[in-house]
Amino acid sequence: MAYINTLTGQYWSDETLKAAIKGVPVEPLKIADLNLNMRRFPSDRLIDMVHHCGRVMNALTRIPIIVGPDNEIYDGCHRVVKAIIEGKDEILCHRLATLPKHDKIMPGKWERVG
Repeated sequence: MAYINTLTGQYWSDETLKAAIKGVPVEPLKIADLNLNMRRFPSDRLIDMVHHCGRVMNALTRIPIIVGPDNEIYDGCHRVVKAIIEGKDEILCHRLATLPKHDKIMPGKWERVG
């Protein structure tokens, strides 16, 4: 459930995101409103694709995803992929009006796609 902003390297841990959604209501969100061009699985190795396919197959779309104020996915990419494959046009979410402070900056070169 951790999230790394691919533009800034900002990192939010599972614990930070879980704490941020306490008291945030669950609401439906149109999948078409999500940024599906974001890079979340940066690998070209076949074994990594196998890993992610397994996670998609096991994902529970009834568990809400977490989105930021701009509808960027902070948790739940595998659930979104599964919902799209299943032909759903909405998914449940916790929408954060403001982002919590990030935990740290991850070193490295980051790029944003889309």
